[in-house]
Amino acid sequence: VRGFCTEERMSLHFDFGNLNYSGESPSKVIRDYVVSPDSPARLRRSKDRFDDYELPLYRTSSPTKEAKKKCSLSLAITSLSIMLFIILVILYIYQDILFHGYTVINIEEDGNYAFIETEIGEIVLQLLPEAAPQTVQNFKELVTSGFYSGCHFYSLQRDYLIQAGCSKIHKKSPLGTLPLEYKLPNREGYVSLARGAEPNSGSSEFFILLKDNTEWLGPGGSDKYGYAVFAKVIKGWDVIMDMSKGGVEMHAGLPMLKNPVKIYRTSLESDFERE
Repeated sequence: VRGFCTEERMSLHFDFGNLNYSGESPSKVIRDYVVSPDSPARLRRSKDRFDDYELPLYRTSSPTKEAKKKCSLSLAITSLSIMLFIILVILYIYQDILFHGYTVINIEEDGNYAFIETEIGEIVLQLLPEAAPQTVQNFKELVTSGFYSGCHFYSLQRDYLIQAGCSKIHKKSPLGTLPLEYKLPNREGYVSLARGAEPNSGSSEFFILLKDNTEWLGPGGSDKYGYAVFAKVIKGWDVIMDMSKGGVEMHAGLPMLKNPVKIYRTSLESDFERE
């Protein structure tokens, strides 16, 4: 057997059936007449015939240049394969951080989180009171009161945004409208307060950005006011992607999901798994 990165080996087979070795054992004959004293030979009995012996001889010469090249190539391919596997594992684990700009957080250490349980999975939002304090406070009150229970993710503009709220069940916020708090750009994975043409008309409807829409949804884009970012997705992007693949039909000029995704309930505490 010959290996690229190990010593070369070869095996010889001797048949002593017709050899007159004057009473000497075959192993002695091999040692005295076949194997040189310096060879690191090892003798073992064959399983097939009493008079058959198999003698592996190990060559101790240095590998050839061709063998060295093959050895280096083999090691390089193996190393690259291992590195690629490690990179793929890292990308899979940290895909939200690398591709969507999310941060790794310890939810137990901060109370500015909203947990949205839908019929296809859970979405977790990190609220951003420093960017939109009134909007965040308003959203927290709606979440804790159970306002969003029974509402839906219902409108999808593919590769743009997906909107949630209670329009399908004709439910309006009891807290009224809010002043526009535009501070952060509308980037992929962030959550903004929906509104009408009037800048201070937002209340309870919100949308999640499916890609960066900074220019269009910022001041001077679709209008001169912009849309208020108040949270970002830190968990459940796979749920959002599943929703974004749903069928769409136009209704009153708006692209509506054929199968809206129901919101079961919302909370400011991660208590869904404990029940």
